[in-house]
Amino acid sequence: MAHMRWDESYSVRSTLLDGHHKLLFYVVDRYHDALHQHATIEVLADLFGQVIDYTAMHFDVEEELMQRSGYPFLKSHKNAHGFLLHRAESLLARINSGDQVACNQAAEFLSDWWEKHIRGIDAQYAPYMEQVVLDDIAV
Repeated sequence: MAHMRWDESYSVRSTLLDGHHKLLFYVVDRYHDALHQHATIEVLADLFGQVIDYTAMHFDVEEELMQRSGYPFLKSHKNAHGFLLHRAESLLARINSGDQVACNQAAEFLSDWWEKHIRGIDAQYAPYMEQVVLDDIAV
């Protein structure tokens, strides 16, 4: 699986959310690197747990900004977030039980999800982000 590299085509017109996405690319790449370096399943589980934790925080902030912006498709976007977290937590449970296949599936799932989600669904809210005030957002 190739490394994920952030470029301007991923921008959602929010410095804060673009920063989150860049960091998500980084943590997903760390997971890929560990997998390719044959890290222990405990290390992979820890890294994948970090991806999930950061993703959950990111989704909370992103959903708050979408709500503030009046983004009309917030509900369906939140549903997509829920799907990702549910699938990721399911994969983490399998990894924690020692399922090596789940380690590989997690890497593929994350790369595919982030590539499609940011350039697809997230790109749809980008025009709404330019008007959002960030003064009291916890990041």
